[in-house]
Amino acid sequence: MVIGNNSMITVPKPADRTINVETLNGQPCAVPESAHYTVIGTGGTAIGEYKFMVYLQDGRRWNDYTIDPIIVTYTVTGEEVYTWQFGDSLPIVLT
Repeated sequence: MVIGNNSMITVPKPADRTINVETLNGQPCAVPESAHYTVIGTGGTAIGEYKFMVYLQDGRRWNDYTIDPIIVTYTVTGEEVYTWQFGDSLPIVLT
């Protein structure tokens, strides 16, 4: 729904992102918190795709003048890192 009411607060719409696993530093990816919207969903630190549902608070609209909830996707990319510990068997790579 498009809203043209000038009394509403305009909020930047969170965007989909691609994040390298190394930049997470063990912290889960997440849509930044805001007083203007509520985020439903849990991020993670593993390679994969994480989806978040974002709902505006009353009296707000997105910067494209819509008010509908949105789905934001964060994609974590990179290489899985395996830490060998004494007593582990060595991984075998077949080529």
